[in-house]
Amino acid sequence: MYYLYVAIISLLMPVEFGRLKFKSFVEPGIRPRLKGTFNTSSDKLFVKPVIWIHAVSVGEVQACKKLIAQLNKRHPQYQIVVTTVTTTGAQSVGQSLAPDVFHQYLPYDHPYFVNRFLDAINPAILVVAETEIWPVLYYQCRKRDVPVIIINARMTNKSFQRYRLLRRLSRQTLGHVNAIVAQSQTNADRFKELVTDNNKVSVNKNLKFDLTGPDSNVVDLDDMKSFIRGRQVIIAASTHPGEELVLTKVFKEVEQTIADCFFMMVPRHPERAKDIGRIAGDVGFNPVYSSDKPAGYIDCNLFIVDEIGLLPKLFRYADLVIMGGSFVPIGGHNMLEPAMDAKAIITGPFVDNFHEIYELLHQADGILKVKNDADLLKKIHELLNDEHRRGAMGRRARDVVLQNQGGTENAIKLIEGFLFARPQK
Repeated sequence: MYYLYVAIISLLMPVEFGRLKFKSFVEPGIRPRLKGTFNTSSDKLFVKPVIWIHAVSVGEVQACKKLIAQLNKRHPQYQIVVTTVTTTGAQSVGQSLAPDVFHQYLPYDHPYFVNRFLDAINPAILVVAETEIWPVLYYQCRKRDVPVIIINARMTNKSFQRYRLLRRLSRQTLGHVNAIVAQSQTNADRFKELVTDNNKVSVNKNLKFDLTGPDSNVVDLDDMKSFIRGRQVIIAASTHPGEELVLTKVFKEVEQTIADCFFMMVPRHPERAKDIGRIAGDVGFNPVYSSDKPAGYIDCNLFIVDEIGLLPKLFRYADLVIMGGSFVPIGGHNMLEPAMDAKAIITGPFVDNFHEIYELLHQADGILKVKNDADLLKKIHELLNDEHRRGAMGRRARDVVLQNQGGTENAIKLIEGFLFARPQK
């Protein structure tokens, strides 16, 4: 199966290269990703052994943020290298992590590119966050005696069914992994069905609960208070196409029935901000963008974030947070940051990617799930008109976060066990 997989990805390689090449003409920010994915050589010479952490995108980078900071602090004899797949993930590395953490895009999963990258960084260990199963990468690491561990491992039911269809390849690939540490028992059980050795699968607390707070190097937004001017703030966080039209229409109805509201919209991909601005303008809003700088905020009634890294700081101003990615079948986004800020949270019906986290918050009455836009409008009215209920929801949500912290320390001990059980290169 491995060699059949290599043959297939070899045939698909020109398609993927062409896709990224075309996209790079439209989005210049894609060019470093294109170069990193299909080059993977590095001018950087590492004099220290490398701890390689792969975090596909923003969510995984944030989940590993405390882990990386602690490894960097405790083991300065190692160089931390973080790979991502997405450009937003790469930007998050630059903004969230220490300057001496080196970033590179993950190479295309083909022996030529993977081996070039392995030659360049010569890792002592590969730590993969959440759900990334790469047959060539794991096979080549095994050949080089590089331990591979998957931390905070999760597998949605949809992904599980897909991997079951490719059971032979999945089992073969996961056979090259030394340890799989799942973020819940449900996820562990799914991985156990795909491996031959169940002893390599264990459960740890979800690293996403170990929040570190807003990044100190993000532009200070304390002057936002002067533009909010005491209005109630609703933030729509990490929105996707198909959601913004619904949300702006609901916001417009809220504005017409509840005085003094201030709306913020933070798209998952900031490059979409101008398109959202046009949608909002058609609905009747006067939007401005975060990159407009303070002078542009004064008369706005909808604030659209077109920069990476501002959302964690914006949560502090929220009276109510609506989590995006949950009103279209994306699977939702991490609701723990607003929970840690003790904010009342509303989510849409699609939360498959964060099912366990949602259930914990739901059981504590720290989150509301709505069925549709009419239900959303109703719940917004209820919460904006009931400060006591909002505050109680937020406090219960924060308690859930605090009660489930501690996974990072366990993950570090596991990594240290593999590092110190073998000779350094």
